[in-house]
Amino acid sequence: MNWLGSTLITVLCLFQALSAMAIGPEHSGSWYWEEQSGHGFSIEIGESPDGSPLGVAYWYTYDIQGNPIFMLGTGVPDGDMLDVVFKSPVGMIFGEFDPLSVIRQEGGTGRFVFGGENIATFQYTPSDFTTANWGHSPITFMPLTKLFGIPQSESPELSALENRIEELEELLQDMSRLVDANTGFDTIRFEGVNVQ
Repeated sequence: MNWLGSTLITVLCLFQALSAMAIGPEHSGSWYWEEQSGHGFSIEIGESPDGSPLGVAYWYTYDIQGNPIFMLGTGVPDGDMLDVVFKSPVGMIFGEFDPLSVIRQEGGTGRFVFGGENIATFQYTPSDFTTANWGHSPITFMPLTKLFGIPQSESPELSALENRIEELEELLQDMSRLVDANTGFDTIRFEGVNVQ
């Protein structure tokens, strides 16, 4: 492989790595699937008190008898994904709000994959508890749309990443001019000498 070819591959790999979307606060909001309106998610992406990344998903759903169920999932954002472990808190009596009365049933696991600030997909693996008691079954693919979210100001990290992506796009355009479209060979010229 020639110098230009290996450089081009390196730049393409860097471009892909830099342009891989990392989810953040701009992905927070209310999410649902229009075809199944009536249940959905509230997702928050931010930081825990110690500054580490944290994602929280609240799922408003139902059992097979139509009774409402609330599940809470937490996880650490990883690139464009958020994997969460769901728990379903039950047992607290309204008005007393005794934290010792809460039972947190295992709710299963979920995976959110974001394709942008306003689109995502969801997968769900129910727990033994949710399968036996609520009739839940796996969800292999559910498209989601963000219904609304709180506008976010652009972070300095995101601005720097976008600037770096623009620089790499310009470099790719410059490098593409160095490849002969007919032969695919380098056409770099040094003082009148064509190097291939």
